[in-house]
Amino acid sequence: RRTLGAGGSINEAVALPRGESCAGWVAVHAVDFYNDVSTIWAVMATDPYLKSFRPGEGFPSGVEYRWSDDGPP
Repeated sequence: RRTLGAGGSINEAVALPRGESCAGWVAVHAVDFYNDVSTIWAVMATDPYLKSFRPGEGFPSGVEYRWSDDGPP
């Protein structure tokens, strides 16, 4: 089985297999996507380098960072 990193195409990776229900396919892939995002978030949330920044630091130049503890304007 080929993956995108091994030269597969995005169209083949997301194609609905023959005989598979669309709802079932979407449900399985939505769970996979959630698990992948959760893993990435867990790694980033525990990174000590990222915790060394104060609010407003660490953004590229030209990015305006606004902070408010009062909620949305």
